[in-house]
Amino acid sequence: MFRVSRTTDYALNVMHHMAQAGNCVVSSTDLAERTGISEPNVAKVLKLLTRAGFVSSIRGVAGGYKLSKKLSDINMADFIAAMEGPIAVTSCMDKTKANCNLHDICVGRSKWGMVNNVIAQALQGITLQQTVLK
Repeated sequence: MFRVSRTTDYALNVMHHMAQAGNCVVSSTDLAERTGISEPNVAKVLKLLTRAGFVSSIRGVAGGYKLSKKLSDINMADFIAAMEGPIAVTSCMDKTKANCNLHDICVGRSKWGMVNNVIAQALQGITLQQTVLK
């Protein structure tokens, strides 16, 4: 079953609350309080979001985090890939991993490739703004 992790769910909630804050800098503590997600999990998510370039980290006394991209400029395929890694419905669709030992005789590989492509294209057509803002 294709499924995103709890980390991605947490990241969606964090992005929602950051979007509500507008261009203001918010702390990880504030985000934890607003979302009900533990601070260590918020910190983990913020690290991934920063690495992906969706969020900027501001240092100093008044530091924290703010959005570095508009939610309308981030599609769900890129967002999920940043949180989870490549979108792959089976391990053989994940090009970052070694192929399985059935690679040469697998009858389903090309069909899974079609399914994987359809899912990826659908996710590319949905923005984070459509997903997290009401």
